[in-house]
Amino acid sequence: MAKKKNTLNGIYTILNIERLTADGFINKSDILYTIKTDQAKAMFGFTAFFTENSGDDFIPFQDVTQEEVLQWSKDYYGSENLLLLEAKVLKMYNETLKENTDPVETNGFPDNWN
Repeated sequence: MAKKKNTLNGIYTILNIERLTADGFINKSDILYTIKTDQAKAMFGFTAFFTENSGDDFIPFQDVTQEEVLQWSKDYYGSENLLLLEAKVLKMYNETLKENTDPVETNGFPDNWN
């Protein structure tokens, strides 16, 4: 898994890439964005699809870097959508953190039970 931090302290992770066997062209990547601390965790994923496999900028599969695949995936998803995704994960994280620190429900037994 490839990881890359962003400004919200979240991490983008490449979960998988799919390629054509004929020429090694990467045609799909699965990306996960996660915010995680000891107190809470939230995540959301997306899939990027790529359709152009020719031209001077074609990079052979064995030569491609994690950063390139991650950047292609982010470009595919778009900067506005990335901001929405990051905001959504941050909101989910904050809700989880609140639930973990101020729970509405809990489980267990009374102290006098043996």
